Amino acid sequence: MNDKWNPEQYQKFSQERKQPFYDLVELIEPKMGISILDLGCGTGELTEELHTMFKASYTLGIDSSPSMLEKAEKLVKKGLEFRQADISKFTPDRKFDLVFSNAALQWIPDHVGLFKHLFILVADKGQLAFQIPANNEYPTHVIARELAEEPPFNSYFDGGRPLYALSPESYAQLLVEGDFHKQAVRLQIYPHILESTESVLEWVKGTLLTYYQSRLPPDVFEEFLATYKYRIIAYFGEQRPFFYPFRRILMWGSKG
Repeated sequence: MNDKWNPEQYQKFSQERKQPFYDLVELIEPKMGISILDLGCGTGELTEELHTMFKASYTLGIDSSPSMLEKAEKLVKKGLEFRQADISKFTPDRKFDLVFSNAALQWIPDHVGLFKHLFILVADKGQLAFQIPANNEYPTHVIARELAEEPPFNSYFDGGRPLYALSPESYAQLLVEGDFHKQAVRLQIYPHILESTESVLEWVKGTLLTYYQSRLPPDVFEEFLATYKYRIIAYFGEQRPFFYPFRRILMWGSKG
């Protein structure tokens, strides 16, 4: 899969994307001088902030996108580094006091198997904190999936889903099975007030639509994008402002 992440496009709504990060951090038991692993660090700004908040002895941010990591490299300093890696296959030579992920795990299938793998990365008495978007059934996401099932686009897809998320109850069960008996799991709706209907198109171009862009030739993706835009406008109409409710699952667990 080609890297279609565009840091500039993603950062257009950086302020709206930050609040779930801070809400997730509030669930973590504050311990200074810990080691941190940030899964899906993106451009690294929030990884650096996490590193500073906890006065971490060492923080490693990993991401699969070279374009995102190119931005993150400017933040490297003593105790803070970044590495290109696949979250689902990442096997470091150490465990971490805090394994953290803000809006990255939704791209990876088989969350039961994934979480069992990630649990192994947590040190004794360590913590994990994950935030996963769960907006799969909102029209912005449903329309994209339906369009991908139609010709000529369907020949480029294998029937898989672009995004993955379990129920909050399922994550709570996984935490118990992983010996994270001290936990907090919640579903939260973030009410984003965007400028217009077209603003939500700009939002999904920086996240959801990167999945489709990575699988379609450039000219075919332009056709996909034009049809998608037409259907979004037809569904919602020209709204100013546009209310975009976004569902996210926040979870925290501790081994100690």
